[in-house]
Amino acid sequence: MNCVRGAVLRRPFVAKELGGALRAYEPGEEARALDWPASARKGSPQIRERAGHITLAWGAIADASRSMSAGRDRSLGDAAQEAAHFWRACGGPGDRWIDVDPEGRCGLLRGLDRARCILPAHSALLVAGDFSDLPQVPDALLRVVARRVDCTALVASDPWRDNLPLAGFVAIADLETGEVRRFFIGARERMRFQCAARARERAVLAQLRHAGWRAATFSEENGGRAVLRAFGAA
Repeated sequence: MNCVRGAVLRRPFVAKELGGALRAYEPGEEARALDWPASARKGSPQIRERAGHITLAWGAIADASRSMSAGRDRSLGDAAQEAAHFWRACGGPGDRWIDVDPEGRCGLLRGLDRARCILPAHSALLVAGDFSDLPQVPDALLRVVARRVDCTALVASDPWRDNLPLAGFVAIADLETGEVRRFFIGARERMRFQCAARARERAVLAQLRHAGWRAATFSEENGGRAVLRAFGAA
């Protein structure tokens, strides 16, 4: 999983920790000033005015592991990068961008540990990826990071979750390890695959939310839009 610099939308903690009055969005104003959670609650675009001297720090981790090369028309990795760029573009003037991993070679475990160490308290963090290495991450670390910074996770949906385009005896290579195995795929196997992919998605989202993260899924088509959906604004 590679890490990239990023920015985030106005977060719920801004209202709690930094104050600022809400007002209605006016046409022509910059979208980066929108407070997405407040907009979702009120059902109309809202802006939270913030004292000019207050600056915030943002960071993002976009999964670029081999498994993220999967996709129908484009890769999940491209969609994760799109989400990170959307996140970064919403930063306000004077806000700080922090590279969680300057070398771009961290896995989820190392990336979260670095985020815990280098992001200031009340920063915000986006992680977009397939979370295939989530089982190696202690729940305690997920909770510690979520208590220190505001955390949003975008979990990649399997591109073939709803329509596996395979039939008969097939050879399938593991994108991470390169291991090739042969399977028979019929109607029953396609249904089992769909159920397993959906169950895995639900389990990952539930684990992250239980640890205090905001979490939503994304696909190869909607990296940026998924950020809005995580905030209930799309």
